[in-house]
Amino acid sequence: MADEAGPLDPNQYRVDDADKGFFSAAISPDEDVVRQRVLDIQKKAYEACPYPCIKKFNFISLRMKGHPTYKEVIAHGGKDSALFLDLGCCMGTDVRNAVYEGYPASQIVGSDVVERYLTLGKELYNDKETGKIKFIAADVFDLPSAPPTAPRLSNVDGVTQLDDLAGSFTFIYIGSIFHFFSAQKQKELALRLLRLWTREPGAIIFGRHQGREEEGYLAQDHAEW
Repeated sequence: MADEAGPLDPNQYRVDDADKGFFSAAISPDEDVVRQRVLDIQKKAYEACPYPCIKKFNFISLRMKGHPTYKEVIAHGGKDSALFLDLGCCMGTDVRNAVYEGYPASQIVGSDVVERYLTLGKELYNDKETGKIKFIAADVFDLPSAPPTAPRLSNVDGVTQLDDLAGSFTFIYIGSIFHFFSAQKQKELALRLLRLWTREPGAIIFGRHQGREEEGYLAQDHAEW
C-alpha cells in the first residue's frame, strides 16, 4: 500500500526554527534524536496509512498556531473550564504544542478517525503514561446531527466517547478536513461541529482547509491530505 503515494523521502524532513523549542521539550533537546524518532514513526504510520500527509511530514507541522485566532484561544486557556477540541488531530502535534504554549492539558481533547494515529502520537512524544490530553478515536459522522440535550460538561474525566462531550467545547479546531467531502457531507459535518460546540458568546470554531475559487473537485491524488 505504501506505493500509493510513492516512496518515503527523509530529505523532506523539516522543522522550522520557531518550532524547535516545542520538539526539544516534547521529544529531545538533541535534534538528531528528534529527527530519527520522527522518521521511525513516519515509517510505521506509512505502512498502515500510505497518505501524502504522512509522506510530507504534515503530522509534525504546527499549522494550528498560524491561525489568527490561535493566540486568543491560548490566552483563554484555564478560564471558565473551557474545553478545546482538535477534530482530525492526526498524531496530536498541534494540541501538544497548545499545552506547551499554556493551554491546560486536562481541558483538551484530540480526536481522529484513525486510531493508529493516536497510538503513534503517544509513541512519538513518549507520553502514553504521562500525557493528560484526552485522545478519542471517533468518526464524527457517527454523532447525531441534532443539538445536544445533556448538560454541558466542564471536564473530560471518565469520558470515553466523543458524543459524551456534546455541547461542551468552547473551542473547536478543524484543519484540512472539510475538503475531503462533497457539499452535502460538508453540511453534515458542520452540523456535528455545532452539536459539539457550546454555542455560547466567545466560543469559537476555527480551522484551515484547501479550496478553489471555482466550485469543483480535485482528483484524490492531488488533494492535500
